[in-house]
Amino acid sequence: MNSNDLPTILAIETSTVACSVALLIGERSYCRHELLPQRHAQQVLFMVNDVIDEAGIDSTQIDYLAFGEGPGAFTGLRIAAGVVQGLALGWQKPVIAMSSLETMAQDYFQNNVLDSTDKDSQTWSAVLDARMNEIYLLQGLYGRENGVQVTEEVRLMDENSVAEAIAASDVMFGDIDQAYPELVEQFSARADYHKLLPNALYMAQLARGSQDRAALLDDKVPQPLYLRNNVAETIEQRKQKQQKS
Repeated sequence: MNSNDLPTILAIETSTVACSVALLIGERSYCRHELLPQRHAQQVLFMVNDVIDEAGIDSTQIDYLAFGEGPGAFTGLRIAAGVVQGLALGWQKPVIAMSSLETMAQDYFQNNVLDSTDKDSQTWSAVLDARMNEIYLLQGLYGRENGVQVTEEVRLMDENSVAEAIAASDVMFGDIDQAYPELVEQFSARADYHKLLPNALYMAQLARGSQDRAALLDDKVPQPLYLRNNVAETIEQRKQKQQKS
């Protein structure tokens, strides 16, 4: 890669029911994005081969690998991390771990540009259903000059806490409309909610600005972002803890 060139990035995102792989080469992009519940492991490598073949390149021309570190489904996160680890070892490429929630913000604002009648910036909330009566929440700011910015740490919260946290947001996007219809209805009465899942194409775009976080596997093994200490904890166990507290 020449110093003036945009880096070529292969990104993999499997944190939700959506499975996606994207390849960015200069201004060109190649992407596969499908809803594949419980079939990520069977399809993700085929998607990797598809985008590379479509682009007409080989692995030596890829500069960085990016993967969705989460938060999200436990099994899905392990798939992306495991696949990227294997590719990075085989190809000797540096890896960039990217937020799956921040990826949704990049997607939304890439496709919903502020027009002249909008404010110069908007506050946003990215949400994913975490099961067990909880929600993953990431919040930030989007501005005409600085693009997507994260202003809060990612959190795991119950419905009432999320309702309070998103009260001042201008827009919310995610997948909680089926699990929390009242929360979405309440928010939609004053602002916009958009159904959205993480997409590797927008992760690759963000990764281009995050090359300083890249690491070779000799330095750091890719680790998913888990917000629960015990990811296998049952709903009943969580209820018992809440009763004791």
